[in-house]
Amino acid sequence: MKTSALAASAAAALVLAAAGVHSAPLASDEHSHLQPRYVSGFVAPSGYAYSWAIDGYRLALDTQGAKAYLTRSTVSKDATRTTQQHVDVCVAKCESTASCAMAHVIKFENLPEGNVVCALHSATAPKSDARYTTGLFNGPGTVKASYTFTRNAGPVKGGTTTSTIMSTATTITNSVTSTIKSTTTTASATATASSTPTYDQWVWIDVPGTTCADGSQTGMAVNLHAGSTDLVIGYQGGGSCFDYQTCYVDKRAYNIDHGFNNATFWAQNQPDTLKWWFPFARDNVYNPWQTANYAWVPYCTGDFHAGDSVAQYSGASTTTAHKGWNNGKLDMARLKQMLPGVKRVWIAGSSAGAFGSILQYQNAQDVFGVRVDLLADSGETPLSILVHPSQNIQTPNKSRCPNCNDANFDSYIVGLAQANTGSRFASMSWSNDTTIPVNQGVSFDDFSKELVRLFGEENSKTSNARNFMVQGSGHMLLYTTQYNAADGYTMATFLNKFRTDDPGWSSH
Repeated sequence: MKTSALAASAAAALVLAAAGVHSAPLASDEHSHLQPRYVSGFVAPSGYAYSWAIDGYRLALDTQGAKAYLTRSTVSKDATRTTQQHVDVCVAKCESTASCAMAHVIKFENLPEGNVVCALHSATAPKSDARYTTGLFNGPGTVKASYTFTRNAGPVKGGTTTSTIMSTATTITNSVTSTIKSTTTTASATATASSTPTYDQWVWIDVPGTTCADGSQTGMAVNLHAGSTDLVIGYQGGGSCFDYQTCYVDKRAYNIDHGFNNATFWAQNQPDTLKWWFPFARDNVYNPWQTANYAWVPYCTGDFHAGDSVAQYSGASTTTAHKGWNNGKLDMARLKQMLPGVKRVWIAGSSAGAFGSILQYQNAQDVFGVRVDLLADSGETPLSILVHPSQNIQTPNKSRCPNCNDANFDSYIVGLAQANTGSRFASMSWSNDTTIPVNQGVSFDDFSKELVRLFGEENSKTSNARNFMVQGSGHMLLYTTQYNAADGYTMATFLNKFRTDDPGWSSH
């Protein structure tokens, strides 16, 4: 496409600017006062056509928000503006990525991943889907502009379920262009008991007896590392639900009405999301679990991974199986079979996954019989976890946790730490969580006060539970390590000292 043609095409599109966080589709009247900005100087590379541009917004960077999302990578860490070279690099990435149909160039400010990011999609997305203004999950970073380029021939041909693929990614800085080799490690085959172990790749495992809310069988995904005796179990987050309205109308929990299996794992491109979750970041040199075995438990029960009921909700055509408690035990039993020599276990999660990791802690102790440490990212509430009886949430055994009080969920992590002084318990949160108060039905002020109270209690009443708080508003921290506490202490340092039993581990 010639520059003049591109400019003419771009001139027909209004490019909008906005401030603040947006979580709903754009409304035309919101932007009637804005002045147009036209794309000029960017030429769509051969085989691609300019689609649209917009100021201040981006598309979703995960498969929950955009089903066509494939992957993303950093094009420049420190660029102050978007250039033709950034466009060329992003389109080249699309051309070498199976199923890619659209390249999405995003200019950020203060995003930990970098100032220019390339996101790839398997289908063309309309501009109306660009409704996010910040970094991932309302985290740090501000979107300045987005540009999209569509592949004329449709999606790149080729399977996405092969094993290891070597690809070359180009990262551009203001002063130097460097080529970095990266390894994409995904495998879509469902493993069986007789399978030869596949290392450093995500593999789906069917687990008989497990049940999603719709009654279908589920399982888990594993990413094993040769020779490792360490195991990190991560629980997926994703809300909660407790009646027909919350489960099927508001859809306040992930994967409730369609289950979760091998096909879902790959359709949602979960490996790309998981590689950004710090404990599973195999290629991140700052990750102290870089050489551990990983297991990921999907969330399809709406019960914080701890329910034990089958409910018939008025208005629902089928029953709803809140069976997260049993699923957790069955998954861990299967892991024990696969890894009989495991010596250390970390049970972890973000959001609803953090709640689940706390509630499944004693099950992990029972199954593995080794030291179990806990990492809970954004899993606090001033309420009881039993406020919705339909879920039949299973709580810690009080004979093994005498200070666990069902009237207050946050007593569990303190009580478990007091009852298991040989293990470590880490809590993490924004000072103003933007999601949990809404889910739990409490005020933002009451939640913030509870967070201060809980973290203070961990510091004063335990020797082995510590916490990390980032000032500001957001939800979840583990999808990057670039956060600092108010005193400047880095999250990566906090997690490394937690993992390595450093005697200097402290709260920040």
